[in-house]
Amino acid sequence: MKIKKNGFYLIKDEFFRKINDPSLPLQKNGRPMYYCIEDKNNKSIFWVIPMTTKIDKVNRIISQEGGEDKCKIYVINSSDKNSAFNIQDIFPIKENYIEREYTKNGIHYLVKNKRLIEKVEKRAKDIINSKMLKKEIQKNEINVRKIYETLVKELKLENEEKKQITNYNCLTGEPINIQNHSSGENKWIGKKDVEKLEIEKKDNIKEKIGKIAVMMTEKEMEDYKKNRGMETREITNSSNEKKLYIIPVPYYNVSDLKITKEIEQKFVPIKEKEKSEEIEKSKGQGIGD
Repeated sequence: MKIKKNGFYLIKDEFFRKINDPSLPLQKNGRPMYYCIEDKNNKSIFWVIPMTTKIDKVNRIISQEGGEDKCKIYVINSSDKNSAFNIQDIFPIKENYIEREYTKNGIHYLVKNKRLIEKVEKRAKDIINSKMLKKEIQKNEINVRKIYETLVKELKLENEEKKQITNYNCLTGEPINIQNHSSGENKWIGKKDVEKLEIEKKDNIKEKIGKIAVMMTEKEMEDYKKNRGMETREITNSSNEKKLYIIPVPYYNVSDLKITKEIEQKFVPIKEKEKSEEIEKSKGQGIGD
């Protein structure tokens, strides 16, 4: 879902459970939140404002403050006089906690009044700056700094997960267990295929050894070794039962090869993790050849 600025959204219950701040305004009866501004330091975090329909209370406070222009915590929604922006309860959030768009008559509800948008945004920035700098949190006040820090930690973990490279054979799509290449490239081609397809290597390049897991009978494994000039043993009572074997296979990283368009067309995407889960759980090794 693409989050649109100045739009209204409903928040997932998961967010309120995870943050567990008793001062957060719960989303009862489909209470919408207004996406006000993107965080100035982190584009993956944005700030939302709860709406309130307690107009009598809002008008009373605005009057006590000397009028709407002087009231810092509420702004009447000129697009809907029966609601107001509860700016004092603004809080940060991430896109994954957005459940869906808030709609009216089946259409995503957006604020289009530029003057209203600017007014709300200015008040919101003032409130955010004040709350993020406060050392002490008052009773019934949302601890936005704590929420913000929680979201930043989540983003850091998400980014670390993205950095974890899954190396794979780009001709078969099978994941392989091999040391990450310095270039960060995760596509590899087996030495056997490099020679078969006559792929030219760059200067002073050596193959790397990857470990793969294969299911073979004892005889198939001995034939495999024999074809590669490896030491074999005689099998007298051959079994048809397949076993899991971990074997070393030489690979070249794609960044070390001179890949032509013809070869590149043979590349396939990595296969889904689920297909190799059983082997990975049992041996902690990747699969591929």
